[in-house]
Amino acid sequence: MTVPTVTPVRLDVWADVVCPWCFLGTVQLQPALDAAAADGIDVVVRHRPFQLNPAQPLEGVDVEEHLVAAMGHEALEESRRRLEALGAAVGIAFDFAAQKRSPNTRDLHLLLSTYDGDTRQRGVLLALYSAYFEQGRDLVDRGVVVHVVSTATGELPDEVEERLAAPGDALDADLQLGRELGVSGVPTFVADAGTDLDPVAGLSAAAVAMSGAQPAEALGHLIAEARRAANS
Repeated sequence: MTVPTVTPVRLDVWADVVCPWCFLGTVQLQPALDAAAADGIDVVVRHRPFQLNPAQPLEGVDVEEHLVAAMGHEALEESRRRLEALGAAVGIAFDFAAQKRSPNTRDLHLLLSTYDGDTRQRGVLLALYSAYFEQGRDLVDRGVVVHVVSTATGELPDEVEERLAAPGDALDADLQLGRELGVSGVPTFVADAGTDLDPVAGLSAAAVAMSGAQPAEALGHLIAEARRAANS
């Protein structure tokens, strides 16, 4: 007889702060988390780092020039129209015209990593997404980042500055782990309720994954599948 597990579902969300689909996917995740909580399922969400443009200069690049070069003007405009419509349906007010510089996101991921295991991490991530995509804030500017995060957490600016000065070894290990796991596009959701964890990956053989800015229903199914896989 199989005894159902009571292990929380660990949900790792591999994402980049300058990815609009990641913002959409993160917001669409919330109804799935609410439904799981209503069913008595404990889901522990953790941000995992992925850089779409790791070689981006620290001073950032012009958003429009960068994206047109990468996608072409017509494809970019079509993607933005789609994002605006999907975002509006879940309360996101994308303002692409307000964006000026696209940052190298390494320091943003470093900052987010200091909130691992802290329930405020999701709020910090959402605040950074909103600042960049809805308010056109310049996340290359360290002062802007500190203000956004201190406002979201209630911490003093000096406390946020200390987080930004944290060692980057663990972040580098996480970025490498993403590559080893084959994460090539974001957002990628990895749900796991197994207990026999690989010491390097931190995942069990029961882990299940899904990529893309999925609707809440699909993410709810992923959480349920992780529990089934752990009990099989």
